[in-house]
Amino acid sequence: MEGKDVVRTPDPAWARERLNDRLNAIEEAMQQTAGDHRTEANFISEMRTLVSEHEAWVASRTEKASDHRP
Repeated sequence: MEGKDVVRTPDPAWARERLNDRLNAIEEAMQQTAGDHRTEANFISEMRTLVSEHEAWVASRTEKASDHRP
């Protein structure tokens, strides 16, 4: 892509949709599972991990985008 200035959003809509789909699946599983507080804590931990991974991915894309700017 030489000669073209391509600006990519660091947090594209498809990535947010994918994150929301995963979080909704975990929430649905949590509602359908009659678990104790430990089970619920595991679900919440999994949700936090997904959000943290997404935020780290967005941060790395933001950093890469700023490195390519003149």
